[in-house]
Amino acid sequence: MPRGVRRVVTSVMTPDPRLEANNRQVGGEHYRTDIQHWDYVAANNLDYFQGQITKYVTRWKKKGGIKDLEKARHFLDKYIELAKHGQVKSDMPYTPDSEESNE
Repeated sequence: MPRGVRRVVTSVMTPDPRLEANNRQVGGEHYRTDIQHWDYVAANNLDYFQGQITKYVTRWKKKGGIKDLEKARHFLDKYIELAKHGQVKSDMPYTPDSEESNE
């Protein structure tokens, strides 16, 4: 795979039957999906900010509405700040010139 490109897992292998957390639900049923968000996060090795961003973007239509999109944007804004200051590990280092070439 080319440098800087990573494979995204969109489905998760059948969970180990000894792992019981996926078999019970704490909270509303709106969280139940074919792919549990935590499994997606684990399978794709997402960090905290990526997990929060994908959580809010994924659930906004069923739970929090526009407020969830605003939360996702807030996490993304912070994540961008951290990335610009070199506080996020990335194969694509930030340089001010790179902003212009990505638009």
